[in-house]
Amino acid sequence: MGRYHFSSLGIGLTVAIAVTTASLLATPRSAEASQPWQGTTDDRTNVRSGPSTGAPVVDVLPAGSLVTVQRWVSGEEVETQNNTWAQIGEGQFVYSARVHKVPPDAPPPPPEDAQFAGKWIDANLTEQTLTAYVGSTPVHVAVMSSGRPDYPTPRGTFTILRRVANETMTSAGLPWIRDYYKLDNVLFTQYFTSMGAAIHEAWWKAPDSFGIPTSHACIGLPHDEAEWFWNWANVGTPVYVHQ
Repeated sequence: MGRYHFSSLGIGLTVAIAVTTASLLATPRSAEASQPWQGTTDDRTNVRSGPSTGAPVVDVLPAGSLVTVQRWVSGEEVETQNNTWAQIGEGQFVYSARVHKVPPDAPPPPPEDAQFAGKWIDANLTEQTLTAYVGSTPVHVAVMSSGRPDYPTPRGTFTILRRVANETMTSAGLPWIRDYYKLDNVLFTQYFTSMGAAIHEAWWKAPDSFGIPTSHACIGLPHDEAEWFWNWANVGTPVYVHQ
């Protein structure tokens, strides 16, 4: 017996479902486009004509305003190593740290072209969700933070290549990364590309900042979520990354 498990999303929903784990072939539901990214403002938020604090203010949103992101763009780095801005309309931009994702009510359906038997992981870059599936049945969903616009998470079908329980991550030796960083005690790292893209804990991110694409191509998760995927997946588990 499997279960939907929405542990970090504050939903408190547990639904019993039957799962055959050995050979269930994914038979996806009818194709549905990813839902737009939606979030709320945490305070009065300036909407600017460009992705910069120097751009003219074209609107001011009250705290708690619902915003729908059309796309994420690179702009001024207001906070260290976060140059991600949200475009919410034509000529309307807000800084990513000013909005917070609305958690999903349920896992998104698997993409039409995802055909996997057994366990696999779906990374939805539009919705910023990471979902564990057994065949076509979702068993767990988490809000993630993928690569920022200038360091996008690679799309495609991958498998977990190797796993490291605890490591120091550094940009040294990665010439394609312009920013320098060194992060100790990064837990539950599961690499799915030979270039270093991985699913891992991101302890340096504030809890309400997940759901914003701000990484250097990796998929960052809160501690408990990274641990859940570590315990559930293994080397060879497919990872499907898509918009």
